Amino acid sequence: MSDNKTRLMELDVHRRKLVRLVGELLQKADEIDRDSKEQKTKLDREWHGRLAEVCKDLAALSQAATGIEDLIKSNNANAAQDSLLRSVNIANHLSRTLNELKHEAGQC
Repeated sequence: MSDNKTRLMELDVHRRKLVRLVGELLQKADEIDRDSKEQKTKLDREWHGRLAEVCKDLAALSQAATGIEDLIKSNNANAAQDSLLRSVNIANHLSRTLNELKHEAGQC
């Protein structure tokens, strides 16, 4: 098997992990949203706006994963890797933001 083919297969493994991570983060955002609605303490518009923005960004990451898959299928390993790295960095940032929102909502 060629080095490029192996690299593409490895990139696809990581792309699948990204897809799972995005799904888990969307589920976490949904739980935070549901829990915030059950709380007696009202959270401000800014908090809700930040949560909505995270959800929007997670949806965009889901679309990016599809784009990465297309790059892998077209044997464009360099572009797939670059996009995957950017997407993973964004996912890490969004995960931290969700943890902050959860903490601010007193859901720790």
